[in-house]
Formats: sequence, structure tokens, C-alpha cells
Amino acid sequence: MLRVRRQFKRFRTDDTNEMKDYENLLNNPLCSIIEKTLEKEKEQEYNDRGNLIRQQDVLYYLVHWEERLV
Repeated sequence: MLRVRRQFKRFRTDDTNEMKDYENLLNNPLCSIIEKTLEKEKEQEYNDRGNLIRQQDVLYYLVHWEERLV
């Protein structure tokens, strides 16, 4: 009987460790990606007076995959 585990993870594209995990997922022959979408979020940082001091767009991969269990 073939057993499959479905998983989901959000990978931040500017984080090298998360991108290594994503590459490992792509290179794993036991894993099949079901769906992958790209999401953009805004990160904002404010000072103690409530003024915006930094704003950055961050890209994420939202990935659903199946992993065959042996």
C-alpha cells in the first residue's frame, strides 16, 4: 500500500536557509509539488512616535506537496 503525506510550507525568498529547504524539496524524488504560488507582503517598521521608518516588500513561495512514505 502506498502512503502519501500532504504538506504545506511558506518559504521566504530572501532567506537563504529557507531557499535551501525549498531546493531540497524540489530535488527530492519522493516529493511531488501539487501547487506553488507567489505571495508578496509588505513589512513595515515604526518608531516609538508611530512614524514609518522602514517599509519592505517580501516575496514568499506558498507550496503544497505530497511526499511518498517508504
